[in-house]
Amino acid sequence: MQRAWQLWRLFRRLLDEVDDGGPILVVVTCNNGPEMHLGEYFANRPRYRGRLWFQFMLHGPDAAAFTWRTRHPLHRRLDLPGALARPRHPALRWLVLDGATLPSLEALAPGIAARTGVLNIALLESEQALAGPAPVALTPLRIALPGQATAPKGIHSFVRIANALAPRFGKRVEFHLVGRLAADAADTDLGAVMAHTEGAQLRRQKAMQLPRADYLRLLRSMHYVCLPYQGSYYHTGASGVFYDAINLSRPMLVMPAPHVAESFEQFGDIGHLCADEAALGQAIENLLEQHDEARYREQQRRLDVMREAFMPAAVGARFRAWLRADSPDLAQALG
Repeated sequence: MQRAWQLWRLFRRLLDEVDDGGPILVVVTCNNGPEMHLGEYFANRPRYRGRLWFQFMLHGPDAAAFTWRTRHPLHRRLDLPGALARPRHPALRWLVLDGATLPSLEALAPGIAARTGVLNIALLESEQALAGPAPVALTPLRIALPGQATAPKGIHSFVRIANALAPRFGKRVEFHLVGRLAADAADTDLGAVMAHTEGAQLRRQKAMQLPRADYLRLLRSMHYVCLPYQGSYYHTGASGVFYDAINLSRPMLVMPAPHVAESFEQFGDIGHLCADEAALGQAIENLLEQHDEARYREQQRRLDVMREAFMPAAVGARFRAWLRADSPDLAQALG
């Protein structure tokens, strides 16, 4: 309850600061029940009626967050499942960063898809220049797991594959962690995986975060991005590093997730989609035995095409089209 009271004061202060008598759109990037209830409370106030809209970003919660319920009756009213189950004020909507997550969200919270818009992660052309030139030679083959190394992202599978293949192929292959160990993987022995962050091997604490420019330069110097997704986490949340791979035209060695399947179906051969860890390891072994450079360059070309679909202008056009169809009053108020 203390947090709900703090949020109420925060919402009130922010609305007071921006209110000039015109339309107000509040985009809330956290995804808990109290924020949604407070959005409904303020949208119903006579002062804001008809000119205040809330959009709540559903990014980060795994399936358990949509289903686990406390026994405390008041807390149940304020938790995420309770907030999503109630009929909502027409000025409230939800957003996701990847439309491929909508079927999983709909299964967990029936009816939510009809009230949810897709605001894709937009790629920045400036980051391509910041990343510097791409490697020309394909030897040694450099394979990276980027971003936060978490269990759902597959750090443990990545390390097992690296430990199995690096001794066999020696200087013909390199496995890199271009990012940091997250808390849930802090005890991971990286073995044959090269780390690029200070303290990446320190036990029981996260490594230092790479500066964005260093991260981009390192990722551009790789040949493949490896994403051995595990479990259901990415069924309800977007993967930012997947979009980094698109932006830098790095073909992917990847295990299934909804956004992966949708991307391969829509854009074709953008890498190697593998059913499980064994198939992923075999795909890397095949590349090391005989690398098809022509196919690799074609995968990069397809990623270049895919990149255009996630440039800011394209992302904005899709979002505006949804907004005009879903909330014409808001679209008109925003111009």
